[in-house]
Amino acid sequence: MKQFIFYLVIAGIVFFCSCRNQSEALATDFYRNFNLGEIVEKINAPQLQSSGGGGGSTTSSGETVEYRRHFSITYHLTEQDSERFDEKKFINELKFEIENKMNEAGIRVNSKGSGDSIFYFTYSKDQNKGWLEVVGARLEGNKYKLWCVLREDAKAKDN
Repeated sequence: MKQFIFYLVIAGIVFFCSCRNQSEALATDFYRNFNLGEIVEKINAPQLQSSGGGGGSTTSSGETVEYRRHFSITYHLTEQDSERFDEKKFINELKFEIENKMNEAGIRVNSKGSGDSIFYFTYSKDQNKGWLEVVGARLEGNKYKLWCVLREDAKAKDN
């Protein structure tokens, strides 16, 4: 009986993992490979020193597979009178770099918008539709925080 339960548990794990891998395969390369921290590092803003971050993701399956990833990264601002952090310039560079990543991945930008410390894109590729929003804010104690939410919907493939 113990051996039967062991095999049943193993079969359940294999089934769960295979369903998850099939589900992840529906997301675009852009969604799977997006990393806000790496893009910020590429910009190389000397006043921003990473002091931690986090994030997570969820997937819900059905006729449409819904993906959601979020990022929250805090930076320590090392400013001097001669070199103040230019948030507007940084946000514009970040927006430009993300749009380049979208173009490299073959993503079609359907709409976009921005403000002083926020921007968003809606996009599509094949039957997938997505939305990305980034918000930046100065915090007390010489801190700067970035929040990002990336969502994508993919039509489940017929087996």
